Amino acid sequence: MWNVFLLSLRTLQPLLVLAMLAMVFWAVLSRQPWPFSIDAETEHLSLSLARGVETNWRIDGAVLCSRTSIDSLKDRSIDKSKICASSRWNAYSLSGLAEPVMVVPSLPDKTPAYSASIDMSTDGSLLMQLRTDDPAGPPISLSWADAEAPSTIGQDVILEFSATTLESARRVLLPFVGSGSIGKDVSWKDSAILRSGRVSLYTHSDDAAGGRALVDTAELMPGDRVDLSSGRQSDDVPIKGFIHVDVTPRAEDSPPIMRVVAFGESESVHIVRFGDQGYDFAPGIMARLSRHDAISTWAVLILSLLGLMAVYREGSEIGEGTLRESVQRFRERFRKPKPDEE
Repeated sequence: MWNVFLLSLRTLQPLLVLAMLAMVFWAVLSRQPWPFSIDAETEHLSLSLARGVETNWRIDGAVLCSRTSIDSLKDRSIDKSKICASSRWNAYSLSGLAEPVMVVPSLPDKTPAYSASIDMSTDGSLLMQLRTDDPAGPPISLSWADAEAPSTIGQDVILEFSATTLESARRVLLPFVGSGSIGKDVSWKDSAILRSGRVSLYTHSDDAAGGRALVDTAELMPGDRVDLSSGRQSDDVPIKGFIHVDVTPRAEDSPPIMRVVAFGESESVHIVRFGDQGYDFAPGIMARLSRHDAISTWAVLILSLLGLMAVYREGSEIGEGTLRESVQRFRERFRKPKPDEE
């Protein structure tokens, strides 16, 4: 029986080799998304918030600028024309307000999403601007612990978390879902840059902690820009992450920075260095082959089958005769004799 089985393997050996080569080419050319994470320290961040997700941000102690007059905050009106860009804006201080939460609404598909531009000032303050290009879209709202109902604050909002004294230091933590870029291209017009960071690529793995295994990493250089919507990233799979800033006064030799941590899935992560076209950071060919689930599974199976030809001693009889002759001998060995043959 083993002779028949091993001879069958020898007959199918060319097909098994061709199948293995086909899987190798498929793994190299396939557009498999890889889980990635980014941990960077930067002075600038641009975001496009996901449309189908409501975003809630805690904005304790901030100064709020809005084109809309907010009746519930009239007693907190202040003069902040420099922050609010023009006198047509209204400025309100949220200092002392109990648990203020800004709510960026969920938007329907194919409508302009809310975009956010977030920068660190030289004095350690955090400045953020949110807006949408859809004049008919739902506005941003503000609620707090003592408010009877959320207040509409419009579709263009500017926030400043001011760093005045060490006693007023505050921690800002802003989770987000969407796309965008960390850092900006180096330019003589603007000094805000990405300072440092790391991009890590993973593969799905049931054996590793957290269900993923590290494949490769890339260190970011000062002045890099990382696109969170890199490669062929689908809009249906937005990036998730958070922004962390300790708003405190900074010394001259300590530039203000914010930490951005993001996670998603994509074929590659696009990194722009010194304003050129950039490059896509993706696993190499060997990593694609060794870390591909289908390739590793089928490779073990095929190699195990081929290895049986050398393990069993009966494999030496494979070269004698054809598959049909071997099957015939197997049948004759176990065929029951007829009564007239006895």
